[in-house]
Amino acid sequence: MKVYVTVATLAAASVLLTACENGSTTEVSVAEAPATAAVEAEPTEQVDTAPHRAADVAAEVSMETGAALANGAPLFASLYPDAVLSKPVLNATEAGLRGGMAEFTTEATADDVVSYYRQLAESEGLAMVMEMNQGHARAIGARGGEGSELQVVAAPMEDGNTSVQLTWQAARS
Repeated sequence: MKVYVTVATLAAASVLLTACENGSTTEVSVAEAPATAAVEAEPTEQVDTAPHRAADVAAEVSMETGAALANGAPLFASLYPDAVLSKPVLNATEAGLRGGMAEFTTEATADDVVSYYRQLAESEGLAMVMEMNQGHARAIGARGGEGSELQVVAAPMEDGNTSVQLTWQAARS
């Protein structure tokens, strides 16, 4: 059994390493990683890993949106008002683009969350390229100039809240 696990692990590692040999570099900031993980990049900013509401975040809060997910991020890359982060925000940069991913919960409905991000994206010049309604889950995808993209998936949870996963990218400013 150990031989199969070792062979499978080595095969997976070689596939991942081969995929990374395209000559590009990626800078990733992560708030926490397992102690055994090898991390080559320095974190680009400190991230608070404690659950908190968007209104309590000190970075770039306005009346219309929640906290920006990264310093200088576009408006569509902001936390939903009154959302609570489920995990630390992940931010990355590569080839003139920067982006990130956030997972959070909110008391708003999936329809309200998707409508909110649709309005933010369209106000920033992104056009809807994908929309999905599957049961009570909702998802949208938007794309704009200079590589700007937004994807939002919102689904109701058993406790009545909505779970949201947001990914974004935009040109570095």
